[in-house]
Amino acid sequence: MPYTDAIPSDYDGKMGVPISFLDKYCPEQFEIIGQTQGDSGKELGLKPFPRELKKLNPSLRDGQLYYFDKDGLPQKPYARILIRKKH
Repeated sequence: MPYTDAIPSDYDGKMGVPISFLDKYCPEQFEIIGQTQGDSGKELGLKPFPRELKKLNPSLRDGQLYYFDKDGLPQKPYARILIRKKH
């Protein structure tokens, strides 16, 4: 994200931002709550993906975020840092 002003100021939920956000991180404004890689998805309450998806993409791990590409195959998104606005 080239500009931190692109982060919605009126949104109180969890947001995934690029790792480059760390260069602009302001601890008074945002709290870092996790990351999208590894097993942190389970820690955030994500349910494991259906096991049959592992046959389509063996690199997927339980609790990991994923999306379906244009061919209908599950893919891992780019790494993101999960943040939320401080009140």
